[in-house]
Amino acid sequence: IAVGLAIYDKDAETQGLYGKENLIIVGGPCANTIAATVMGNPTNCAEGFESGKAVISSKESTDGHVAILVAGMDPQDTVGASRVLAAYKAYSLKGPEVEVVVADLNSIKVQQPGTTS
Repeated sequence: IAVGLAIYDKDAETQGLYGKENLIIVGGPCANTIAATVMGNPTNCAEGFESGKAVISSKESTDGHVAILVAGMDPQDTVGASRVLAAYKAYSLKGPEVEVVVADLNSIKVQQPGTTS
């Protein structure tokens, strides 16, 4: 995947980029401070995450910039969701959030949140 600019969460935080730039945030709130900010700094950083599933969600800031969060409970889940986002034309990504079920990296399914897999 060609990337114009990639930076660590700590650097994005220091530079105040959240809400001021369009961002793709990779990793959940346990691993990424910007993800934690986007998710409201949850007390339990793993809350809402489940092994074998990941989320791709978007949130718009008040000034119109978009942050896309790609996060799973486990690294494999996050990698699977990243692959879905990279190949977005091959998947039905509708609405502000989709759930990515990652049985393994060769078996990935996209569904609406709360759907039984």
